[in-house]
Amino acid sequence: MGIYIIELAIVVIISLIFGYINPKKEKKMNIIYMILIFFVLFFVMGCRNYNVGTDTKLYCNIFKYASTSNDIMSISSASPLYALYNKLIATIFNSSNTQLIIIFNSALIVGLMCLGIYRESENIYLSCLYYILFYFYMQGFNIARQFLTVALLFNSYYYIRENKKMKAIVLIGIATLIHNTAILFGLIEIVVMSIKPNMKNIKKITLIGIIMTAFTTKILELFLKIFPRYKIYFSSQNFYEVGQGRKIILTLIYVVIVAIGIFVMKKNEDKLKENNEYKEWFMLTVFMIFAIIIGFLSMKSMLLSRIEIYFSIFVILYMPKVINMFGRSKSLVYYCSLIIMFIPFYVLLSGNNSGIVPYHFFW
Repeated sequence: MGIYIIELAIVVIISLIFGYINPKKEKKMNIIYMILIFFVLFFVMGCRNYNVGTDTKLYCNIFKYASTSNDIMSISSASPLYALYNKLIATIFNSSNTQLIIIFNSALIVGLMCLGIYRESENIYLSCLYYILFYFYMQGFNIARQFLTVALLFNSYYYIRENKKMKAIVLIGIATLIHNTAILFGLIEIVVMSIKPNMKNIKKITLIGIIMTAFTTKILELFLKIFPRYKIYFSSQNFYEVGQGRKIILTLIYVVIVAIGIFVMKKNEDKLKENNEYKEWFMLTVFMIFAIIIGFLSMKSMLLSRIEIYFSIFVILYMPKVINMFGRSKSLVYYCSLIIMFIPFYVLLSGNNSGIVPYHFFW
């Protein structure tokens, strides 16, 4: 467990140094910072042994099979692009060494997340720290295939924001070919993008989300008819086995963040509209509302906890925005938020959520 605390401390130190020497957030310095953070995070994730991360061994077995099989679709018919990606790596390196897939998955996950943070965050230092403290980085050790999808969808938001809809749709399509559940977020993202941003619609979406909770079982049954391979996740036993119950702490934190965010958004509505920021605030708020609703519902099924992450990942963009509106006291709030978030991070880490403790290097 110590290596993750050391890693977090290194990221904190780098963030403090760059925050001090780059107060104007110059582009070149931001790029250097993100490259440094990439290498720190990639080193620990990419150099781990196959027994670090609950599902890591599964992905190693998939890669090993891909290196010897000529039938790509037999590797994983539900995620053809991921199967092709495995086969491509095995062919290029002419090797069945499973460390290759751990390294490539880690590089893509961390690289895409760093790219998304660089392009989308108001405060890249905070977003990088939240990426770790909200336990998203650690989940990448376990659900690597899905986190590739999460990272792609995270970047699709950049194109939605820039009004480059076709590029966003392409990323959503790629993500869906890696993990079927991505289509759910993709559809919601496209719908939310077309809704007029105002407080009235936030209330309507919240109400619809709450009403939908009454039909959770039927919605899941429909999803499982379309994608039957996910039936394994449709059990509370599986939910508790992987320690997802502890994550309810994060959902409660999301409630507080969104409540403050909506208050700030309402109070500064005219200013946000004048600066053309209101649409972005609206979309991020809606994503977080979905994260909260699905987070509470995930007590019924681990499948829902897997879907929730597509929405909750945006807290690393949303929270810096909210804190940035605190004016002169924002620096104090920054530090307080980091200290507070260390508590659930430590609880999840000490509980070995995602099966990443103890850590072993592959050599």
